[in-house]
Amino acid sequence: MRARRILAVAVICGLAYGAWWLPVAVSVGTGYAARVICSLVLNAGEDPDVVLRDYVAHEIWPLGTVIDVRVDRDAGTTDASTLGVVRARAIHRDGLGCTLVADTSESELRAVQVDLPRLPPLPENVPWPDGRRGPVSPAPPAVSPNGGRPRCWSCTKVVCWRSVTHPASGPTRRC
Repeated sequence: MRARRILAVAVICGLAYGAWWLPVAVSVGTGYAARVICSLVLNAGEDPDVVLRDYVAHEIWPLGTVIDVRVDRDAGTTDASTLGVVRARAIHRDGLGCTLVADTSESELRAVQVDLPRLPPLPENVPWPDGRRGPVSPAPPAVSPNGGRPRCWSCTKVVCWRSVTHPASGPTRRC
């Protein structure tokens, strides 16, 4: 009898905690979706449906199935809504990227002026990362001390590319 009471109290406490936690989690997940989709669509030019399906939905599971996202490229906004109840908006600002609108208005955020330093253009004839020309081949020793060949994660010996790109298979042969 006593064990049933303890179990009943534990279940009630768990449900109460879940009832408190659920709105917070839905709000955070909706904001996360708005901010990430804003960045990947308005900064990187990705497709909003692909971003929601491939990048965001599994991060906010199970919200990914009930969230609706609208991107307005002209206005620089991304609106996310979970079941039409919880809403979040992210805005894109040139030079600053995307910002989640929370605790302040969109007009106040857009009014903020930031004087960003302008970096000099990279020289065309210097290899990346110091310039715009493609990478040096072979890679310099500081970047690739083993001549560009990957090393095994467990024994640090040089291995073939297949074992690095498919680590579950382990080193299949020595290079």
